[in-house]
Amino acid sequence: GAKEKLILLGVKQKELSQLLKRGKALFFTTIYAPISGVIYKKNIYHGDAFKAKEKLFTIINLKNLWVNMKFDQSKLNILNKYTNFYIDGLGINGKIKAQKDRLIPEIKKDQTLLNLRLRFKNKDLFPGMYVRILASSLKEKLLILPNTAIIRKNGLYYVFKTGEYEGEYEP
Repeated sequence: GAKEKLILLGVKQKELSQLLKRGKALFFTTIYAPISGVIYKKNIYHGDAFKAKEKLFTIINLKNLWVNMKFDQSKLNILNKYTNFYIDGLGINGKIKAQKDRLIPEIKKDQTLLNLRLRFKNKDLFPGMYVRILASSLKEKLLILPNTAIIRKNGLYYVFKTGEYEGEYEP
């Protein structure tokens, strides 16, 4: 009967129990989304009617996002030096670590651009927000020495460090 049809339509058991208790249907119905996420686009408003299988909302999952960074093709050799990427901007709590996903060419009549797609786990962003992309290379440990500590002899470089006693130096 009617109860089986409502079950096939996906009406929750809690709603069915309330319906049987009242003995009549309400003027509104609860619609459950098949996925969790955020309403990105809304095609229905208060008081509107809808038909079966009509698209009412577009729901998107914002847990994992990507952002495209456009740059001129001539800068590719510079971009390849960067290994660490972070997303920053208004409304974002701290920096978000991002990973290189793919490089997408964009060919136009008068210019050749590349889109670097960066993937990241989202905390605070929504579609359409503007962000700042921070890029850096791997930090290398460098030993900085004064010129006076280096001696060149026969094409080789020697560095001396101070010894245990004043005026004593060791290679």
